[in-house]
Amino acid sequence: MIVYLIGLLNMYLFMNGCSRAEGPAGAAGPAGPAGPTGPAGADGA
Repeated sequence: MIVYLIGLLNMYLFMNGCSRAEGPAGAAGPAGPAGPTGPAGADGA
């Protein structure tokens, strides 16, 4: 289970990096202030 959580964390970080590399997404803006974890919020939205 711990390995699974670590895998999800890595995927969140990877997707956040790709998102920022491509360009600022509209949903990423409001997701930032919504929660302390930007990557998790953006991926969830």
